Amino acid sequence: VRADERYERGARSSEHGARSSELGAGVHREGEALDSQASIEPKEVAPPPMSVSALKEWLPVISEVQRGATTLIFRRGGILDKQFELPRQPNARSLFFPTTFHVSLDAGADTQYLKRPELYRDIADLDIRRDWERIECPVAFEVTGAWATSSPMIGEVLDAWHCYGPQFVEKRLGGARKGPLTVMEVRAFALDEPVVLENEPGLWGCFSWLELDGVVGSAGGLGLAGAACVDDEAFALRQEGVRDALKRVEAARLVG
Repeated sequence: VRADERYERGARSSEHGARSSELGAGVHREGEALDSQASIEPKEVAPPPMSVSALKEWLPVISEVQRGATTLIFRRGGILDKQFELPRQPNARSLFFPTTFHVSLDAGADTQYLKRPELYRDIADLDIRRDWERIECPVAFEVTGAWATSSPMIGEVLDAWHCYGPQFVEKRLGGARKGPLTVMEVRAFALDEPVVLENEPGLWGCFSWLELDGVVGSAGGLGLAGAACVDDEAFALRQEGVRDALKRVEAARLVG
């Protein structure tokens, strides 16, 4: 073999080795990139702000709902309401917004608005509008049934499922003389994290509902995640009892 042929063979071998080294380095760099990508952990995405309906309700009533003592809310519209209206989306979760306006903790025979007012003596002088810098809303709810009725017997007929005293319908809501009142059945949820609102003048007034924009709720399909205040089986039994009892009075079904 001539010297020039040995040189050409050596040159080709060196060129092949160089290409192999370049390919190996490329694979190594690509592997490093993949490893680098794999090590990047996904960032947690904060839940988007929501628009939430909030129903103004007496603080003691919200407490009774939260502890599972009641599943019914009796309502008539405020002075600035033409009439009481259900939430725009009854199956979506709304908030309870606590108030102490017009709360009566009197146990007198003519003015007893709650069955057990003695449980709430500690808030007898509380004025949430005046005393709280921030409003904490720890309970959400879904409307599972609603009826309109003018029956003066409605409080007695549904006594097992509400927290109101004997004079509430007649004295506080004005009885049948003011037209139908709304009986609202609610499935309540104790929120994982309460919604906290700054106490602002626009929250107050004689109207039933607030529309809250920019509320950040816990993660969950319905936006306001929390545990049911009454378990499924017990709630189903209460629903059955309410519907059987309503057969004793004239009541127009609105929902459920």
